Amino acid sequence: MKDPRSLSSGRDKPLTDSRAYNLIWMGRWLERAENMARTLDAAALAAMQTGLKRKAFNATLKTIGAAWGVSAEGQANAIPAFIKDDPASSIYRSLARARDNANEVGPLELIRAINASLGELELIKALPETPGEVHRLMTNVLTGLQGVYKVIEDRWFHREALSEEEIYRQFVNQ
Repeated sequence: MKDPRSLSSGRDKPLTDSRAYNLIWMGRWLERAENMARTLDAAALAAMQTGLKRKAFNATLKTIGAAWGVSAEGQANAIPAFIKDDPASSIYRSLARARDNANEVGPLELIRAINASLGELELIKALPETPGEVHRLMTNVLTGLQGVYKVIEDRWFHREALSEEEIYRQFVNQ
């Protein structure tokens, strides 16, 4: 028996105001999580290339956190604030909020994909401390987010690659 929330079970629901609201905020939280992960990954890669020590990397993250609204002041290690601890802006909290909005508007496949990304952060036993560890974790998080976007594009919006004939027809029509 198919789950009624699955895309394969039938037609889409009408887009009411509350569904549109949840859809917009789901996208914003996903985008926030991705931007935070990319920023943290870029800082880790830069630290690895320049040979920054852990203390200098932490100071860099505090500066970045101030710009992003991540509260890391007074902490010896700023990495947990970016990943899980900051109640307003961490990657984990952003994904959790995206999941909450997806529960209201999204199909089951989308909720499962977001849960897989959240699971990546929930399963880590100790948060990374070095730039190399941060880079590995952010690579996994970004891969999970690509899976979420793939569900949105392929399953929800039914987008498929255009054939050469379709591309040619669109080119000629321009």
